[in-house]
Amino acid sequence: MLSSLRTKLVLSHLGLVLLAMSVLGFYLLRSVDWFYLKVIQTGMRDEMVLLSERLGPDLASGNRDAVRTYLEQIEGGVTVRVLVADNSGTIVGSTEPEESGLVGQPGIAHGLGMALQERIETVSPGVNHPTSDVVSMSAPIKWNGKTVGSIRLSHQMGDLYSQLWELTTTILIGLTIAGSVSLLLSIVLAQSLSAPARRLAAAARAVSAGRLDYRVNPSGNDEIREAGRAFDALAERLKEMEWARQQLLGDVAHDLHSSITGVGMATEALQRGAIDDPTLRPLLLDGLASHSLRLHRMADDLLQTARLEAGRLQLHRTKLSPTALLRSIAAEFTAEAAQVGVTVELETGAELPALRADGERLAQALGNLVENAIRHTPEGKKVILGGSVRGDECLLLVRDEGPGISEQEMRKLFDRFNRFSEGRPGRLGFGLSIAKGLVEAHGGRIEVVSQPANGAAFTIVLPIDAEEASGDQGRS
Repeated sequence: MLSSLRTKLVLSHLGLVLLAMSVLGFYLLRSVDWFYLKVIQTGMRDEMVLLSERLGPDLASGNRDAVRTYLEQIEGGVTVRVLVADNSGTIVGSTEPEESGLVGQPGIAHGLGMALQERIETVSPGVNHPTSDVVSMSAPIKWNGKTVGSIRLSHQMGDLYSQLWELTTTILIGLTIAGSVSLLLSIVLAQSLSAPARRLAAAARAVSAGRLDYRVNPSGNDEIREAGRAFDALAERLKEMEWARQQLLGDVAHDLHSSITGVGMATEALQRGAIDDPTLRPLLLDGLASHSLRLHRMADDLLQTARLEAGRLQLHRTKLSPTALLRSIAAEFTAEAAQVGVTVELETGAELPALRADGERLAQALGNLVENAIRHTPEGKKVILGGSVRGDECLLLVRDEGPGISEQEMRKLFDRFNRFSEGRPGRLGFGLSIAKGLVEAHGGRIEVVSQPANGAAFTIVLPIDAEEASGDQGRS
């Protein structure tokens, strides 16, 4: 139960909310307590000033009866208890009837000690007086610059505690309601977050079980839904690759069956006596050679792809002239292109700087690009080879005058399991993929530019070795 994402989200959200509410509630209660205490102390200070001004003349004249009578008269008119002593420290009166017995006693025993020393003292319940239920204030009474007595005001905290309890109850009820609402919102929010995660997990299980049509189809813009959309794109890609893989297996099976059948039929005919027929024998031997070449090409493509996939391709780098490589490739494919009515042209300017490369592998990559260009170039058009230098890079260009490459095909141009058109017998459609892998093994890349109906240009970009470049310049 606690391991589910929804439960963890609810507990985390609710825990943060409860912590925040607890801190807020404690702060509010402490603030209210402090505020009420300050209000009481301010009121007591004001009343003390008024009483001191009223009682000062009587205490100065020694009229203790007038002081006592005045205190008895204001008993119900003040919110605090008042205790007054003369300049000798003897209590002369109080507003509380139950304190009438204190008259004539020393005031030092009843909180007037500091006042008798002409100092103001405030006593509040709290850290210094944790068990006190009274807030009191005492001060000297002065008249004409002389201390004529002292006064103490005290306020019972019972009423304040009652008000604070009511306020505390109200705050607790509010926090409870807020906590309940927070719990509900946390559940709703957790559900909205965990639901797409559960759908994503279900989709992953379905795809891993082979159901490549399963999709999450998320709605929204949060991170989990973005992950869902990425998963759907991945599943679609897997579906396309699976379809291409099945198509490739069908093509391989078809080509193998066709070649083996041709070899078998030719061999059987030769065994039955066609080997002695001067007319039929050359045709059968040419057929055997053709089928053998097809099988060799298929095996070579598969082996090359496997090596690139496993990272086991070994390069034998030597000093190589890119211009000579372009010339040899152009000469190699001129006759093949002429058979389909296509012309191969070589456009080279100045001698290109030498490269440190595996000549055989680089020729294979360039040849695959040229072969692909010839296959997509209409009769009467041209395939152009060229080379140039851009900064510290050598560019080998193969451009055709074919129909170009669509945007959809461009995205999957170098995929190993995609064939965009019918290839020639014995070719599995790995040419571009193999060319890309061979160029990248040399530390280069292939750039493609194409527009519909305007042909396509493939450029092999290779880094120029600094030492080789400087050597060529020194000899030129």
